[in-house]
Amino acid sequence: MNTWRRGSALAFAVLLLAAPSARAAEGDEEGRELKWFGSLRVRPEYNDNLSDLSSAVDDKVGYVTYRANLGTSIDLDQDVTVLFDVQALGNWGEAQTPQRGFQGFTSDDTSIDFFRAYIEARKIFGSNFSVRAGRQPLVFGDEWLLGDSDFYGGTSWDGLRGTFDTRLGHLDAFWAKEAETDPVETPSITGDVGGDFDLYGLWSDWKVSDAQHLDIGLIYSFDHRTVGTQPFQDKRFTAHVHYAYGRATGLFFTGNAAYQNGTTVDATLAPVDIDGAAAAELTGGYTWERDGNPYKLWGRYAVYSGDKASTPDKRETFVLVAQDNHARYGLLDLWTGQWGFTPFIGGPSGAEILQLGFDSTLPNTIRLRLMGQQVWRDEKFPGNDNKNLGKEFGLSAFYNYGKNLEMELGVAILYPGASIALEPPLFGNSTARRIYFNTVARF
Repeated sequence: MNTWRRGSALAFAVLLLAAPSARAAEGDEEGRELKWFGSLRVRPEYNDNLSDLSSAVDDKVGYVTYRANLGTSIDLDQDVTVLFDVQALGNWGEAQTPQRGFQGFTSDDTSIDFFRAYIEARKIFGSNFSVRAGRQPLVFGDEWLLGDSDFYGGTSWDGLRGTFDTRLGHLDAFWAKEAETDPVETPSITGDVGGDFDLYGLWSDWKVSDAQHLDIGLIYSFDHRTVGTQPFQDKRFTAHVHYAYGRATGLFFTGNAAYQNGTTVDATLAPVDIDGAAAAELTGGYTWERDGNPYKLWGRYAVYSGDKASTPDKRETFVLVAQDNHARYGLLDLWTGQWGFTPFIGGPSGAEILQLGFDSTLPNTIRLRLMGQQVWRDEKFPGNDNKNLGKEFGLSAFYNYGKNLEMELGVAILYPGASIALEPPLFGNSTARRIYFNTVARF
C-alpha cells in the first residue's frame, strides 16, 4: 500500500478517536481554533451499454458507490491554517467480505487517502499575498478547464499555490506535481532517467462590473516521463479566456475559449507539433422568477477540435486539463471516454455539441432540470462523411431534506447516430441508459 494511503488511514483513525477530546479542548490555547467538517455521499446506480454501446455484450451494471470525507482545520496565529481532509471511496461489497473492525485500513485494496492536506498562510507580513502548500483542488472559472470533479471521487493536486488579492479580483500562480518517478529517500544510481509530470499555471480573474466577470489563464503541462527513446511524452501550453455576464434574473451569457500548442509524440514515439488545437463553449439564456422561485432556460454550443487527417505532421486534438464534466454535456458523462468507450472530447475525432436545457424550482423545494443535446464528430471518420454521434436526453430532480441533506434522481438515455457505430472493436449502435440516486449529507 502506498505511503499516502497508509498515512491517510492512520489520520482517519486518529481523527475519529481524537474528535471528542479535541472538541473539549478547543480554545484552550489562545489563537487556535479547531473546526470539524465532513460529508457522506451514497449513490446507487444502474447503467447499460455505457462502455461499448453494444447490446451484443451483457453490460447492464448495477452498483452502489460511496464517498466519505472527514476533516479538520486548525486556525493558528498569523493567519495560518492547517487543513486535513481524509477521503474514502469505494463500492458496496467490493472487498468480497464483510468489513470487520479496521480491516479496511490494512487491506491492500483500501481507497482511503487524503483529498486535501495543506498549510495556508494568508496576508503574509500584512500584504495581499497568500500561499498554500500541499494537496489541494485547483478550481477556476466555471470549472470548464480546471475543476474538482466532486460528483465522482474529486480531483486534487500535490503542489504549491500563491494568490495575490487585487482591487478587482485575484492573481494566482501554481505548480503541481502530477507524477514523480524519483525514488524517495533512496540513492539514485542512474539519476532521474524517467522524468516527471508537472503542471504550471498563471490565472487571473477580474470582477469587471456587478454583472461581468473575466478570467484569463495560461497553463503549461509538461509530461517528461521517458517513453521509448523519447525523454518526454507531452509538452503543452493552454491559453484560456472565460467571460460571464448575468444578474440574478434576466439575460445571461457565459463563454469559454482555449488554444493549445506544443509538442507531443505520435504512435511511433516520434515527436510531432501540437498546432491548432482549440475548444470553445458558449452558453446563453434567460432567468426569471415566479412566486419567488427561479426558472432558467438556456442553450449551449461547444466544440472540441479533433485531429485533421490532412495534416499528418501535426496534432490538432484539444486535450482537457481537468474539467468538471458531470452534467455539462448530459448526465451520461459519456463523451470524454470515462466509461471506457472512445473519447470524443479529448480524442482524435473531437466533438461538437448543441444543447437546450430548462431548470425550475417548484414551491415545495423540488428542483427539476431537463437537458437535450445533439452531438457530432468535429472531424470525419476516415471514409465516411456522416458525423452524427447521437441525441442524448436527461432529467434530474433535486430535493433538499433540511439544510444538510441533498438528494438527486438522474435519468438519461442516448439514441446513437450512425457515426458512432463506426467505432471498433464492437461497432456498437445500441441505446445507452443511466439512472442514479445521489444522496449527500454534509456537516
